[in-house]
Amino acid sequence: MEAKIIEGFLNKINSVITSKIIEEEGKIKEIHIVSDLSRNPKQIARDVESVLVSQFDIHVDYKMISVAQVEGDAGVLRDCRFRLISVENISKGNQFTAIVTLEKDGELFEGKSTGISTTHNVMRLSCEATIEAVENCCDRKSIFAIEDVTKVNVSGKDTVLTYITALVGDQEILVCGSAISTKSGIESVVKSTLDAVNRIVARLIC
Repeated sequence: MEAKIIEGFLNKINSVITSKIIEEEGKIKEIHIVSDLSRNPKQIARDVESVLVSQFDIHVDYKMISVAQVEGDAGVLRDCRFRLISVENISKGNQFTAIVTLEKDGELFEGKSTGISTTHNVMRLSCEATIEAVENCCDRKSIFAIEDVTKVNVSGKDTVLTYITALVGDQEILVCGSAISTKSGIESVVKSTLDAVNRIVARLIC
């Protein structure tokens, strides 16, 4: 099982900001977790064990799990007030435009991105539009950088994974979001992107 896929699931755990798996000869050797201060490290470690067993049938010794906790601007947003309103895509020739609309406190924020209509670039453009909408919500620019957007198969289900680096103060934090792929593949990319950025926005829109 690819480590990045597992990290994507671990990053969904309450309080977890990001995670890193160290492998040796294809087996997990260490699991490093960065979390906020809202939960006890032992609780987080137990959740890590539970996710590994329930999702991947992987059993690890709890001593392999280390949890580092941070405070300040790197915390996880707990009362995020924006929500997804609509996802629109426009195809014209070889051009594709993604338009994402979010709502916060009754106000709408839009993100838009246009580029060449290739399969992978359509996913990336959808991610870019989502990030622009989020940054408009935050009234902050140049917070996030897209590292990768990809589709993988997990337990027989297509899953979209989005890897984003967030620049918070002088820290670079890599986060991963995921969403089960549906008939609307573009919306799955948007939801995966929101899943990633919601882990790191922290106080920017609240």
